[in-house]
Amino acid sequence: MKLLLCGFGSIGRRHLANARSLRADLDVTVVEPDRARWTDGPRFVATIADAGDDFDVAMICSPTAAHAADIEAIAGRARALFIEKPLAHDRSGLAAIRRVLSDRDATTMVGANYRFEAGLLAVRELLATGAIGKPLSFRAEFGQWLPSWRPTTDYRQGYAARRATGGGIILDRIHELDYVTWLFGAPVKLSAMSGRLGPLEIETEDTAEILLRFPTGTIGSVHVDYLQREYTCGLKVVGDRGSLEWRFKPSSVRVLDEAGSWRVVHDDPAPDVNAMYVAELRHFFDAIEHGRAPTNGVVEAARTLELALGALEQG
Repeated sequence: MKLLLCGFGSIGRRHLANARSLRADLDVTVVEPDRARWTDGPRFVATIADAGDDFDVAMICSPTAAHAADIEAIAGRARALFIEKPLAHDRSGLAAIRRVLSDRDATTMVGANYRFEAGLLAVRELLATGAIGKPLSFRAEFGQWLPSWRPTTDYRQGYAARRATGGGIILDRIHELDYVTWLFGAPVKLSAMSGRLGPLEIETEDTAEILLRFPTGTIGSVHVDYLQREYTCGLKVVGDRGSLEWRFKPSSVRVLDEAGSWRVVHDDPAPDVNAMYVAELRHFFDAIEHGRAPTNGVVEAARTLELALGALEQG
């Protein structure tokens, strides 16, 4: 399998290592403008123009603001595209990607690794089987102190701090909007407030509250922030016959029944975070091999990005 990897930052290195663990037949070319990141092993080039043509798979792991240009340069040269989230950082980039791919018969998947997390997979099954009855409301939450994300680097110089590079907590944590639409479907209404509320030296929003209403009548809220000093990631769903809670790191799911008793259905105090990334790529490669459409293709991911951009614009 000929693989073109664009971007050799932390996520690019993760995906390459995982791809190699899944496929022994990889012939890899890495596009990385920063020569300081070049390593032994794969073939490195500085630009997509230097990479050549006719790849089986292209993985877009470059900074989000570069996705549109990279996809345009690669379109027609690869039969399948894996694009790291978010798909784009603004509406013009999204429009460009849609235009470039509209007449291409390429298999596409946009990164959605939480769809492969064991606890959330259990939640999806519980909801599908009516374990808590009809979902009435939910609260999804993520929070982490931004300087602790990559403690060996200056957060003020990272992509998260700048609007032009696609930073800000709403796009950075599009995961929450992705998994709630995966669980509950496409919302019919969105309201949002966001802003730079804390002491971080960034130009992007550090906090957002997003309200959603769904065709079934379910309502929900998504809270994301760069400010909480203790890592928080979880979901609570209230149904008409009970409730459920999911937490990540540690990973756990518990269900509250009509009698008010909790039962634990999933408990992993030390989850292997990389496992969901491996499962994500395995799903992508299997879809290619068997001619199936993978989850979260560009069309679906574009709808989620529209939600995120709408929330960002409401401020």
